[in-house]
Amino acid sequence: MPRGKSRNDIWITLIRRVREALGDDWTVLVRWEEPSAEWAVFVDEVPLTAVGELLALIRTAAGCTQVEAEAKLKACPFHLLGGLSRGRAEELASRLHRERVTARVAKG
Repeated sequence: MPRGKSRNDIWITLIRRVREALGDDWTVLVRWEEPSAEWAVFVDEVPLTAVGELLALIRTAAGCTQVEAEAKLKACPFHLLGGLSRGRAEELASRLHRERVTARVAKG
């Protein structure tokens, strides 16, 4: 720390310099942009051992009834969920892979 300057003086100087650099656009420091939600998870193959869990996931994701979820599951391959960030889509796909479900992540 330079002699004769308190921490408070240093912070004030730093804030002034940042403010000069940014102008009046302070929001640039606190702006949070959501990641693009253009990824989807597609299910290609479902083993019998994963049917129960996948039915519950389809009902939750699609907001449909048990009968509609069963019909969607029989129409394999199908689009499970879209409008996800890449990270969330990868997480969902890895969760499905743990259940031995063949799933893929793609844009769309």
